[in-house]
Amino acid sequence: MTDEFCVSIYRAGLAENLSSFDFVLSNTTEKSTYVIACFSLIKKLLEHFNTGNCGCSLFFCKTDDLNYWYPTSVMVTGYDIIFFWVARMIFSGMEQMKEEPFKTVFIHGLVRDSQGRKMSKSLGNGIDPLEMVETYGADALRFNLITGNSPGNDMRFYVEKCEAMRNFCNKLWNASRFVMMNLTIDRNELPEKLEIEDKWILSKLNSVIREVCDNMDNYELGVAAGKIYDFIWDSYCDWYIELTKPRLNGEDEESKIAAQKVLLYVL
Repeated sequence: MTDEFCVSIYRAGLAENLSSFDFVLSNTTEKSTYVIACFSLIKKLLEHFNTGNCGCSLFFCKTDDLNYWYPTSVMVTGYDIIFFWVARMIFSGMEQMKEEPFKTVFIHGLVRDSQGRKMSKSLGNGIDPLEMVETYGADALRFNLITGNSPGNDMRFYVEKCEAMRNFCNKLWNASRFVMMNLTIDRNELPEKLEIEDKWILSKLNSVIREVCDNMDNYELGVAAGKIYDFIWDSYCDWYIELTKPRLNGEDEESKIAAQKVLLYVL
């Protein structure tokens, strides 16, 4: 029964027939097999989509979903598959949909090992992302890849950098916990009276926001992430939080509330 069920699902996927797919699903109680078969079908459709059939692979007729998702805005890809995927998706989209599938192609480099070699099964130099997540956390792995990225250039993957990014995540978590432990306010707003250190951190914040937005608009993701890293670690944690500790522990209630408001606002 299990084999027959999987075959039925797979045939429905090959035929791209949603009615057959729905019929098979409605006539089975094998939930675990159902999940496996769903993944098989999704994989089949995504493979069909990624090999160039842009615009028609995930939609079988003119629908609101198709109008919403096609065309899209940005295609993100490595430079090694520009011809195999990107060019064919453009040709197929122009032929079948009479409109380009995306306006911008963001081409990034490859993630190589610490020696600059391309990761491959034969060399055995691949990095298991699940192992990295288990050891250092998903946020640390993501931030490692973002901060090491520059448009068009390959990056070398260093496990030690994942550890550094984990320390950064811990730094941000500890800063957030410190702020929340010292809050007695219930609204996120700036105070009317600002101390000199308040004006300094707000000036730094506004500069970082402007620069990071410009970097993001230009797809300079690594530069943007680096500026966020420097602002949080150096300006906010190492300087401003330390400057506000005497005010938070002092007797001046107005200054204490002002420090809380700026800490929360910047965070």
